[in-house]
Amino acid sequence: MRPWVAFLGMGSVPEVQKWSRAGHQWDLASDSLAVPFTSCGVGAETEYLIADFRPFLWNGSIWTSHTIELQGHPQRMALSTLDFASQALQLELIFEKNLIGDISGLSGQEKNWGFFLSDDSLLIQYETLPCVHIFEYDPFIPRHAFERIKTCYRDTEHQLKALTLLDLEGRVHNSCNPILWDKAGNGTNEYLVMVHNRYGQMTPGYNHWLVRMDAESFELTHISEGIVFGAALHHSEGHIPNVIIVGSISLVKSGERLQLLVLGGEGDKYAIYERINMDAIAWVNLQAINVKADAQQ
Repeated sequence: MRPWVAFLGMGSVPEVQKWSRAGHQWDLASDSLAVPFTSCGVGAETEYLIADFRPFLWNGSIWTSHTIELQGHPQRMALSTLDFASQALQLELIFEKNLIGDISGLSGQEKNWGFFLSDDSLLIQYETLPCVHIFEYDPFIPRHAFERIKTCYRDTEHQLKALTLLDLEGRVHNSCNPILWDKAGNGTNEYLVMVHNRYGQMTPGYNHWLVRMDAESFELTHISEGIVFGAALHHSEGHIPNVIIVGSISLVKSGERLQLLVLGGEGDKYAIYERINMDAIAWVNLQAINVKADAQQ
């Protein structure tokens, strides 16, 4: 089996719950720094740190979004390609601190972007709650993206908090890239995305909820009735207490059951995966309780 098959959650996966053994160590391709670093106004010799990898397939290649911290500069988001033959990470671009105009909050310091494909377009889900905020990346306009849609639910955030325990008044971040889900078996009709609320008063620690989103309108349809994965459901043994960070989610079949495979890390010490039975998740149907997008954005 090719290593990236399990890496992206496709095909067979290990039967163990945790790994503490080091895996393959890759290098950043030696020629991949010059153009992106120079475009940010710094030299290729600048000290840097990269983290928070979220892989996806695009144009026949394996890409990953990740953060990049340059010495003396704000944290930014970047895109790289993965070359399994040479075991090298090729840095392709670093996004501008501000992608478009002066949109509040859209800066390189927010690291929880979700990349996904829709009609062959590469979209960036910058935010899910309290607003669904989606941008489109144009490879012919490097380092930028343009706003595609913004739909907010602030008028009902207290109602949603009471029903789901997800505190929208705190900071809600995307935990992974959105994935397509055909809930009825009649064709792709929803995106599934995991979000987390850091250290909320009601749910201390890094905890994760599932959100369903219409694949055409991008409006929210359902939120899980409570936490589905995270510190509240696992004992943290890592270096950072009560922190389990999700890297990716994928849907897999186990017999007749549809399961959600969650790949993540526990306190920066363990790699961990969890299988969640989709039919065991209780959902809050936003249409049934008449939750609608705000009249004014």
